[in-house]
Amino acid sequence: MERKPKGYWTEKKISTELSILKDKIGHNLSFQDLRNFKLFGIVRAIRRIGKSKFNLCSKRKPNGYWKESTIIKELNDVILSIYHFPTVRELELLKKYNLNMAIQKNKGINYYRKTMGYELKQISPGSWTFSKKPR
Repeated sequence: MERKPKGYWTEKKISTELSILKDKIGHNLSFQDLRNFKLFGIVRAIRRIGKSKFNLCSKRKPNGYWKESTIIKELNDVILSIYHFPTVRELELLKKYNLNMAIQKNKGINYYRKTMGYELKQISPGSWTFSKKPR
């Protein structure tokens, strides 16, 4: 794909291109969608002109989204997909970074594990004592 000449992307051309893409994929576009289609020129032009002029949706959760009830609902969705309560590492592997951060900021993984009726995966203090001193 060749680079467009300077000044090619006007507000009207961007709007036209976005409406064509929206019709193709069937939903509002996000910056991530444009990157997936490798339309980096349009992304740069939109940023240059101003994001607010175009109706791009955001993949970001709104402020106040991560409440205890929402975290539990999202955890239930993960549990249904992997058939057990996830560890922090599993949430990272599933790319559930926002959920992982919300859990850490709101009482921690053990709180939600206990609240949802799962056993804690914590080893009790003193269980790693040795009868003899290790050499």
